[in-house]
Amino acid sequence: MNIDKISLIIGFLILSSIFSLRISKKYSLPSLLLFLGVGMLAGSEGIGGIYFDNMVIAQLIGGIALAFILFNGAFATKIDVFKEGAFEGLLLAFIGVFINTLIVGIAVYFFTSFSVLYSLLIGAIVSSTDASAVMSLLSFGGLKLKKKVSSVLLVESGTNDPMANVIIVLLISLIINPHFTTFEGITFLFLQIAVGGLIGFLFAKGTIKFLKIFSIKLPEIHQLIMIAGVFLTFGLTNILKGNGYLAIYIYGLFLGNSEIPFKKISRRFFGSLSWGVEIGIFVILGLLVFPSQLFHSWKVGTFIGLTLMLFARPLSVIITLCRSKLSIKEKLFISWGGLKGGVPIVFAILPVLANIKGAEIIFPIIFYVVVISVAIQGTTLSFAASILGIKDTESSKWVEPDLEQIEFMEEKMIKLKVKNKSSFHNKSVMDMHFKKGVLLLLIERDNHRIFPQANTKILESDSLIIFGEDQIKLDQLIEEWNSVEDQLII
Repeated sequence: MNIDKISLIIGFLILSSIFSLRISKKYSLPSLLLFLGVGMLAGSEGIGGIYFDNMVIAQLIGGIALAFILFNGAFATKIDVFKEGAFEGLLLAFIGVFINTLIVGIAVYFFTSFSVLYSLLIGAIVSSTDASAVMSLLSFGGLKLKKKVSSVLLVESGTNDPMANVIIVLLISLIINPHFTTFEGITFLFLQIAVGGLIGFLFAKGTIKFLKIFSIKLPEIHQLIMIAGVFLTFGLTNILKGNGYLAIYIYGLFLGNSEIPFKKISRRFFGSLSWGVEIGIFVILGLLVFPSQLFHSWKVGTFIGLTLMLFARPLSVIITLCRSKLSIKEKLFISWGGLKGGVPIVFAILPVLANIKGAEIIFPIIFYVVVISVAIQGTTLSFAASILGIKDTESSKWVEPDLEQIEFMEEKMIKLKVKNKSSFHNKSVMDMHFKKGVLLLLIERDNHRIFPQANTKILESDSLIIFGEDQIKLDQLIEEWNSVEDQLII
């Protein structure tokens, strides 16, 4: 297949996925379910006829995509939201995942023909909730929950992938090497958490300092620096036997809650990037699965899915949060809000790549479990919030203006410095006679910011921040000032 056909296919898949968002919004369907559907329809057993079965490429793309989705989730999480749900969310992310793995593993072992380690491996793969699925419903889906419950779900979904990944890799090591010792296991767990946490923290601190002193003040360059930081943090952590996903989450959380240049516009950029990689990963995973395989996996998949939703997840939440002040209704909703998504499907590729005998059976089973979770839990989450009284009904009808929405002004602003002997020197703002559609927003003088009044005097070396309603008027202003007033554009 040549590059032209590949380009057409990629463009068509992206547009089809974006179009499916309208369906998602109109009928309150989880978007990732539709993305998977687009991939399956485009696959070799669908109308697209595209044959794709390369697990290595899928894992490579999936791993990088998950890293950026995790980074965006952490980068967008404000520290007060994290603190609000940190206690319960982190308990669920670490202890809850372990309990969930045990419960599902025991059920799979007694009701299927899988061995103990295989059963626990399946339990670990389906134990983590999906950050993109949860955030999609809480943001794009418009589901407004009580702050505490929403915070717990966001913290848990953003931090439980590393723990699930640690357990999965540990179980794969035990299956491949039956002589894997307890000491080796403890060392592995320690390195995964300690190295991942340390590198994420150090890279975040280093990036924050670098962004502040970097001389090129362009948001695009700063965003490229952070992208490089994601790759470096993820790659180095994994090479040093740490958990790359944990490092990425810590890296994003520290960056998002530090004073760095262009942070708000960068949040929009990484939000868009996250949507793009999310669409890509789900379409690819949809291509990777063959519907005929799902037909052979529906019995085991249905059993595991229902066990997970109705028994394992609620029990693990109640046990883990037994000391929490959350009400029983809030705990039940959190258990129902543990949506699955692309993460378990990507993790299901790991046993196949490790060449574990019979691992190819696991992938369609996990895919089926994810589809059940999204189809049932995702479509009923709003109803569950209503009957359990979890929806946010106390907020005022007045909505605080979102100042980030006026950031488009940055694209229509210039900063001009008043030079020596300028005719504007010592003139008042009212005497500058700006043309219609041009506005003086701010004056910077000796590291101080002055909000201009009509009688404010313009002094030598002042920096004037000017807004224009369109780029043409700004260009005209720059040209006029360069020729007539001999101004310096900075």
